[in-house]
Amino acid sequence: MKRKWKKARDYAGISAMVLLVIALFGLTVSGTLTGFRDGSGKGAGQQEQITDEASGQQEQVAEEECLEVMQKVKGVTDIREAAERISGNGSPVTAGENGTMNMLNYEEMEAFLNQVQKELKVSSENGYPDAEECSVVLYRVYSGGKIHREEYTFDGKDMYVLTCIGSCEEAGNPVVLNISYTRIQEWGYTEKGWFLYRLCVPQPPEVSEIVDGNVLIRVRPLPQEYLEIAEQYIRPLGYMSNNLLRCDWGEGHMEQVDFTGSFESFYQIEYGKKIDSSECAQGIRAEEFETLMTRYLPVTVEELRKYAQYDEKTQSYPWTALSCGNYSVNAFSTSFPEITDMEQNEDGTVTFTIDAVCEMAGTDRALSHKLTVEFAEGGKVRYLKNEVLENGTEEVPEYEYRMQVRVLMKIFEGRSSYDPDDVKLMKELMFSGNSGEQKIYGKTGSGPDEKAWFVGFAEEKEERIYFVVYLNDPGHQEAISGSLARQIAENIVKTLL
Repeated sequence: MKRKWKKARDYAGISAMVLLVIALFGLTVSGTLTGFRDGSGKGAGQQEQITDEASGQQEQVAEEECLEVMQKVKGVTDIREAAERISGNGSPVTAGENGTMNMLNYEEMEAFLNQVQKELKVSSENGYPDAEECSVVLYRVYSGGKIHREEYTFDGKDMYVLTCIGSCEEAGNPVVLNISYTRIQEWGYTEKGWFLYRLCVPQPPEVSEIVDGNVLIRVRPLPQEYLEIAEQYIRPLGYMSNNLLRCDWGEGHMEQVDFTGSFESFYQIEYGKKIDSSECAQGIRAEEFETLMTRYLPVTVEELRKYAQYDEKTQSYPWTALSCGNYSVNAFSTSFPEITDMEQNEDGTVTFTIDAVCEMAGTDRALSHKLTVEFAEGGKVRYLKNEVLENGTEEVPEYEYRMQVRVLMKIFEGRSSYDPDDVKLMKELMFSGNSGEQKIYGKTGSGPDEKAWFVGFAEEKEERIYFVVYLNDPGHQEAISGSLARQIAENIVKTLL
């Protein structure tokens, strides 16, 4: 009996990119696949049907093998141990977050990709006649007892992936949750050892939301030391909540660092838990803030009080959580850092060469930079310097500081990439009104959980004061608004200029 296969129906990796259009602060980036080989030239949104009997047999084998593997790791809670058990059958296996564990039996996967590249090179010269077919099965182990069996097949011209998702019910009985069969639109195997591809998924106007069909899988292993150091000391920083890995800084020039966002990352590294936003809404005590920041960065208390908006009256530093008011969705921020080289310096410090790997943008090098650190006893680390290199393949969006005052200072003091005419227009749009001889400029905003703010600056003659008023009162939702934040800001600046 023939079985019907529907392609591009199951999108386990779907993600919607929500573009926040906010005046001044809405920054986005669009990524494109680079260095890829187009499989066939068919439309990305085409949904084909394969009806041959061999496909039905392939599905049956996939289910049987997936269930067999699930039985082998039944009751195993450690995903790395589960991967080790599965690897006994000789198949390539990977586990955990992308790039945190080397692929076991990677030689099988690499041999398949190299063979496909060879077949394509030879057959393309002759119009694709009689190219040899080949396939490989990859297992990917996830937390929660879920396992993906992914069978990649090259038919002589195009590549397909048959994905069988298995899991264990509460009683521990293995079940197959879903099977999908999808053509790969574009793919490539990079010099760094990443298998990058884009699935054939519907695109606008066929669908109203952008579907993320990009997939990245590290095949060739990295030194285990690189993985361990990255997981413990570098991945916790990332590229989203702070800008430590995406700008130049070092001792004596720390003015670009987003200290507010960095504090949150260092807090989690230091204490192994996330910061309590309810306790920090009114600011962070100066002693706590300065102790942690000077421990992890080559920054002085004087520099912190200059660049991190120190409030002398309350002896604290302002802090706010990352939210729609101070963050715009973009592909680059979803990147994760991967160490590609390590150099021991004569002074005992270590310099890592790091690439930002971005699955959403379809690139294994969205940005390259060098990070110098100093290791101390007890597994402690101090970050000393970061240098952005010129060999990234994607345009990195400008970083949005956690506290928007830093954004305004950079723009209106001529230190941004914005055109002067655009800055002039921006200022006109931000004009809020006069208060005596003062001119007030700003932008109101509101967010979930009864939050509101007004961020801007006031000018009088040659003087300018930047400000941000942030309101957060879960018990009085009706009283919180951007208009109220603006009134508070106007009353405050009257006494300052």
